[in-house]
Amino acid sequence: MSQVNKMQHYEDCIEVAETKSEESSRLAKVKVFNWQARTAAACLLARASLLYYYARCMIAAQRATSLPVLGASNIVAWLLFLVETLFTRSTHNISNQYSSDQRHDFDPGSGLLETMYPRLIVVVLDDSASISEHIEPLKPQFPNLFYSTRGPREPLWHKAGNINHGLSYVASLSGGPNEFVAGLDVDMIPEKDWLRRLVPHLLQDAKMGLASPNQRFYNVPRGDSLGQLLQFDQLMMVRQIRKDFDDTGLGGGTGWLARRSAIDSIGGFAADSIAEDFLTCVDLMEAGWNVAVLDENLQWGLAPDSFNGHSKQIQRWSSAMLSFYKALTGSARAKDLLAFKLLAEFSIATYFVGMFCCYFGLPLMVLSGQPMVKYADHHQLQRLLTLSFIDFVAQSLHGFLESWTADFNIYCWHEPSHLWHAPLYIGPAMRRWFPGLCKLVVGKNSVLLPGNSVANRSSEDEHTAPWSRLKVLLAESYMGPHVFVLYSCIAGLVAFFLEVWKQQQHQDGSENLFRYIITHLGWPPALFFWTSVLANALVPFYYALFIRPRTPREKFLVRDSKSHVAYPTAQAKDQTHRRVKEWHLCFITIYYVFVIVVSWWL
Repeated sequence: MSQVNKMQHYEDCIEVAETKSEESSRLAKVKVFNWQARTAAACLLARASLLYYYARCMIAAQRATSLPVLGASNIVAWLLFLVETLFTRSTHNISNQYSSDQRHDFDPGSGLLETMYPRLIVVVLDDSASISEHIEPLKPQFPNLFYSTRGPREPLWHKAGNINHGLSYVASLSGGPNEFVAGLDVDMIPEKDWLRRLVPHLLQDAKMGLASPNQRFYNVPRGDSLGQLLQFDQLMMVRQIRKDFDDTGLGGGTGWLARRSAIDSIGGFAADSIAEDFLTCVDLMEAGWNVAVLDENLQWGLAPDSFNGHSKQIQRWSSAMLSFYKALTGSARAKDLLAFKLLAEFSIATYFVGMFCCYFGLPLMVLSGQPMVKYADHHQLQRLLTLSFIDFVAQSLHGFLESWTADFNIYCWHEPSHLWHAPLYIGPAMRRWFPGLCKLVVGKNSVLLPGNSVANRSSEDEHTAPWSRLKVLLAESYMGPHVFVLYSCIAGLVAFFLEVWKQQQHQDGSENLFRYIITHLGWPPALFFWTSVLANALVPFYYALFIRPRTPREKFLVRDSKSHVAYPTAQAKDQTHRRVKEWHLCFITIYYVFVIVVSWWL
């Protein structure tokens, strides 16, 4: 391609990106991100004020009764205090494309081969040496298609090692390494203008090392009972997009476009963590390169379609997160800064401890029948209610802004929406902080390997009777902790209502009855958390008993009549059906107002 034609193509790419960008939406998000900085400060101030006064009231109550501050009668109130604390809020116009195999079925009609780009080399990297027979028939039709494998799956390096192998393979081809390189997971279907939308970001900024778009999924069912993508959307559509405005965003592991010289300057993709995407972005930024996380839907992949598949996906994500932090704190990247290492360990430990305390501690609090809050007099109770409501409003407003940036695909309070994942975090957390114990129990220092969670359905089958499916999940999945949580919440709730009925029979007065209700299970912050825990514990049982039959993958796709390339249908791309409904938040808000009004009236 001549230099004139090359520059004309680059200009066309930039024009495509500019004409299709939603400038007004981007500017609106900039304003929202600016407001989020203010609401975050308000959240911190409101939560600090509440916790300070909360502690004062509990200490004053204990002194008034001459009991130890950390006595057994006060343990439940201090546990709720802990839960609230933890939940604070190139000159060559050529690009190489890699499709990294991870035991998904290879679709010969992949949209990768019809990407709108004039000169393109497509390399299928097979890390299991199992799909070569699917590639050979395609080579006569697509002369730019190549295949390479490292052989049988290797025990280390995984995806990063596979990509680095691809970089070496392309360098050995005639013409040598090219200026740009792109990567796609094998289950991802890119839009036809995928590369034309990414190339301008690297052309307009000579220091741009990597650009990565959103990851979207076309097979998420309507009425998604597992809330499969809530946590993923909160991480990629909210946090990383927001960080991108501060030039600190970390791109995802598929759909990326990178400058070859940038990748070579850091020695290839980071291979010391299964979170190779985030870690490579960190290495690029430390080497002086920029990373862009784009709020554009340019690729569509498969989400797990079973409970077991989703569970393994969550375990892999948590293992990747722990692996990422371990690589940061246990290597030269930490630059021997003790403060950095301690902060990273404290951050990740706080997240896991918060999940465990909330999901397993709150049911025990409900079951104990002890008061959730301590105070010395009625005025302290009124101030506590007022401060907790101010904190609730501040946290909800901040969450609303985050939900808006994610097209309302996540809840305003997104942390409690996936509490039922807590049992799935036990294994990865044990391997991170207690490897010796895991080695003793398991017999080896087990590591969760990357693999395919999409097609792993085990013996789960939607066409069997609901009760049979429930038995299968109880036997094969992490259902025991959910049974414990469900039993504790229901038993505690029954005991609570029996006590309320007993007090009403004794005619102790409406004021005393009201005070008993709002200081036990009816305490608004506790009510919010324990009802969230109860709803989370019901998720696996609801899935087992009422889930609809799985929709075949082809139902979400439409194939081109000439090339037979499969693309998601317009209905499959429509994400508006995933917008969450905030019934729980509305109920808690109304209850808060009611309790505050009644407390001042009495």
